[in-house]
Amino acid sequence: MLQSLCDILNDAFREARDGSPERFLEAVDAYAGAVAPTVGLAGVGLATFADWFLFDCASRDGATPLSEYAAGLPAGPARDDAVAVAESGLFASFVYEALEAEGDATVAALADIATGRAYAVEGSQLTGCPGWAGSVVTGRIARAADGAWHAVSPFFYRDRAPLEVGVRVAAGIRDSRPAGTPLSVAFAAEMLGGGPLTDSLRVSGAERP
Repeated sequence: MLQSLCDILNDAFREARDGSPERFLEAVDAYAGAVAPTVGLAGVGLATFADWFLFDCASRDGATPLSEYAAGLPAGPARDDAVAVAESGLFASFVYEALEAEGDATVAALADIATGRAYAVEGSQLTGCPGWAGSVVTGRIARAADGAWHAVSPFFYRDRAPLEVGVRVAAGIRDSRPAGTPLSVAFAAEMLGGGPLTDSLRVSGAERP
């Protein structure tokens, strides 16, 4: 399932890039200008751009590249998953409460710091970092057609500060962003733009304790 979701996101990205290169390049420029105006996009920045582009870069009618891709797929399991992921994608800050076994899967037990809602999330971006339990992580999760939640951000931000500090910092980033700015952009700008949290925020896959 995780590989199929990865394939869906990769295919959606390629189709949007190749099908409308002008829109794609405009999106690259807009994102780079917002999150890393002096250094440009590379490495983690390109991965966070792909996440924002697929889920948050909406056209005037509200369609995103991922929702447009999903709508164009033939009926079947791949379309069902693509539609479900496009509709349920949630970028948020979570308390990483524990690593747990759920049936045959290992999941990260997360709690959204804004709503308190609990999620059991599959994905090595989180389950591969058991030392992150007890801290705040930020990234995107989405639900597939079978109802299971998955980590779909290429990277998750983790604040190495004590939990109460991490909760306060994440809430501050969420609440102080300019109106209309997606949370994904606010966190990328903090990390890639050299904000004051650069020393405490770390990214799964880039560095693991």
